[in-house]
Amino acid sequence: MMRRWLGQLRLLIADNVAILVAGLFLLSVLGGFVTYTAHVDPGTEIEQEERSNWRSTATYTHEATVQTQTPVFTVGETLTDQSVYLQSIAPVLNGTFQYSYDASASGSLTANATLTLVLRSVGENTEFWRDEQTLTTKRTQQLGPNEEFAVPFSVNVTDQQRRINEIEEELGGTPGESEVSVQTTLQLTGQRNGQPVNKTITDGLTIQTGGGTYSVATDSAVTNSGSQTEPVRVVASYGPLRSVGGPLVVVLSVLGLAGVVGSRASGWATVSESEREWIDFQSELQTFDEWLTQGRVPPDAMDGRTVAVDSLEGLVDVAIDSNRRVIEDPSRDIFAVLLDETTYQYEPPTPPADGDSVLATSGTTAGSTGEDVVAESDGGEDTEES
Repeated sequence: MMRRWLGQLRLLIADNVAILVAGLFLLSVLGGFVTYTAHVDPGTEIEQEERSNWRSTATYTHEATVQTQTPVFTVGETLTDQSVYLQSIAPVLNGTFQYSYDASASGSLTANATLTLVLRSVGENTEFWRDEQTLTTKRTQQLGPNEEFAVPFSVNVTDQQRRINEIEEELGGTPGESEVSVQTTLQLTGQRNGQPVNKTITDGLTIQTGGGTYSVATDSAVTNSGSQTEPVRVVASYGPLRSVGGPLVVVLSVLGLAGVVGSRASGWATVSESEREWIDFQSELQTFDEWLTQGRVPPDAMDGRTVAVDSLEGLVDVAIDSNRRVIEDPSRDIFAVLLDETTYQYEPPTPPADGDSVLATSGTTAGSTGEDVVAESDGGEDTEES
């Protein structure tokens, strides 16, 4: 197998020397160019470098003060950020809208907040009525980084529930569910990290009542962030495909080029016509191995009519058409198909000299089982003997 592979390699080099030399040369030039640009003169590229950054947060806090003395609660006691408040002892919800920001460089914002109390009745995809009133407004001219802008507000939940009932009675009732909420609109202008700011933020807090209690549901904290970048020129960097692949291509292509030129100069890749025939024959042996059986052709089979076939492939075609085996007789150095009184035979080319370590063969050429078969010339079944 190794000899056959080396023979085919010799034939490939012999038939394609010019193409191989040109291809390997161009490949080495390409690898050299990639190596040069990756390691010697990588050049420069533009990257965006962060110059400053900022982050802001808008959220609510809430609490209620106990107004009725009970065995478990004291008048004036403050209940902070409770999941549920008892409307009978703490009917007024006190809250605070808070906004702050952090800037890596500088900032000066004007903040203008308006908090609106919204009563409404809503159903599926429908708002039946809405009542709005301004709770409070606040404005600040100089809001710097890490400074807090806080806007307090109060909602008497009992009074607002009473107001909802009055509206429902006037309207004769609506199929929707009533809702109390505090909506905040915050307008920001000024500059942050040297960049102009003109932005509006909206946030909301919902009060849900029922069963003598109320609970507070706030929107998730509104957070925003951003950064300012500037273009900078840096030394270009390349991945492993170029930084490692380039030198590897150079080494492999130069070695391949040296191998092709050296094999041609030494004569190793020079293949004679007889060697070409032998290489082709060895390839046919491998291709048609399943149709070959090693054996001995009887002497009387050669006394009758014989037909010389030009190739092993042609002889295999005869065997296929006649449902016979191709007999390889090493003693006669022939391949034969015995068909009635006619013997079809093929004589393989003469092998190269024994000194040729690449093309010379040894042992059995066909893929037989190691048993000899004596072919009968009368066209009957092949018989085996040890």
